[in-house]
Amino acid sequence: MRQKQASPPQDVPLEPLVVAGQAETTAASVTLPFAESTQVLARPQSITALWVEDEYNELEEEQHHLWEASGIAASEPMAATAAQSQLAAAELTGIVHAHKTVVEGAQERLVRTATVLAPFRRRAKGMKLWYQAAKCGLLIGDVAGFATAAMWLGELPFIAMTLATSAAVATIAAGLIGVDVRDREQRRQRAAAVPEPSDAQREFPHLFTHDMGGGVLRRMLLVALVTAGTIGVGIAALRSVVDDPLVGLIFGGIALAVAGGSFLVSYAGADEVADLLEHAQADYTRVVAEHVQLSSHAQVRDFAAAETSAESIAAEHTARGRAAAARVRSFKWGILRRNPSHAGHGPAATAIGQTPRRSGGDA
Repeated sequence: MRQKQASPPQDVPLEPLVVAGQAETTAASVTLPFAESTQVLARPQSITALWVEDEYNELEEEQHHLWEASGIAASEPMAATAAQSQLAAAELTGIVHAHKTVVEGAQERLVRTATVLAPFRRRAKGMKLWYQAAKCGLLIGDVAGFATAAMWLGELPFIAMTLATSAAVATIAAGLIGVDVRDREQRRQRAAAVPEPSDAQREFPHLFTHDMGGGVLRRMLLVALVTAGTIGVGIAALRSVVDDPLVGLIFGGIALAVAGGSFLVSYAGADEVADLLEHAQADYTRVVAEHVQLSSHAQVRDFAAAETSAESIAAEHTARGRAAAARVRSFKWGILRRNPSHAGHGPAATAIGQTPRRSGGDA
């Protein structure tokens, strides 16, 4: 019967805890041959270091290297992850630092705008939405009046709705000229209140200068009136065909009223100072949101987390290596303590002016 051959020994990596345990077991059994007997002995000056001390000095040094290698192996996955995202994280970090100047610029503009223009604000914050809602109501009403008349006349619903929407938008747009009228009026009021603008106010020259001409505005008003009148006449004629002429006249008047209502709503809600303040606030909010998004990018977070984890693992193993080395060093002191015939019970008394010598390679 053939004997089973023993398999060759496998290469097993040195584990720091296993090596330290083996050193402790070995140290407990080390006994030096008996040399002499006495009550209390000082370490002989003729012996620099025993071989066993050199042995355990090397074992102590081995613990440092083993734990360092173990730390490198344990932190390798995190170190690799950090290396993969390092370039992207570095680029994003540079972009974040550069983008900070944009945030600071937006903040400076917001503060400067609010400081200079806040006293001249007329429209309350949040009221612009209500004025826009009022215009939407006028638009819907005008669409309904024109579209129903066109469909009643026999027009296809899609065409009727398209024409009605176009006419309603034109009617509302004709009334938007009220914004320019109100802006000119407020500029006149500010110019009268501040005849000599300060240096900060001169950064907004259009707000404190009153244009006495008004030729362009008059022409725009004329175009708006013609537009509103044309739409009103068209709706009146359309309703007169499908209904009574009086009804057509009423609906034509309603179309003109929609244009007038749009003008009044635009005039009442116009405040270019409030618009500038809200725009500055919106710009600052947008820039801050972009900055936060860049600074919290996944690449930056992943790199920071992986790098911190790798450093933490390496630091932990370094500390464990120091602790293991100190423990191996204590084994050496234990061997010497149990063998006073060779190492004495302690170092010899030191003469004045001399430095006491520590035995072995205790570093």
